[in-house]
Amino acid sequence: SSSSSSVAQPRANLRVVVVTSNARPSKLLLQEEVTSIMEARAKSDKRSSINIYHLKNPSRAELFQAVQQLRPDIIHYAGHSEDRGAAGTWLELKEQFDSAETLIDNVFPR
Repeated sequence: SSSSSSVAQPRANLRVVVVTSNARPSKLLLQEEVTSIMEARAKSDKRSSINIYHLKNPSRAELFQAVQQLRPDIIHYAGHSEDRGAAGTWLELKEQFDSAETLIDNVFPR
């Protein structure tokens, strides 16, 4: 007996959302990181099938909205974070910290 499985077909384009957050004075080199990601894409044989969207200092709501609209395959976060032990890792967004786990659960519900 054959079993039918539903395998999602890959999309034609890879969608990458790069989130940079530097809400407080620091020496983070976020623009350099974005530039290096863009340069790596430009060198790729698959560059025409890789779409990169940059969110600079988004609020939690702006991040959620972008993810819902863009449905990215990859979210790359560059910015401040804190390890809060049992509370998990928290990411800084617009001068506030949000639980990375809560963000992930809200963006990618299980």
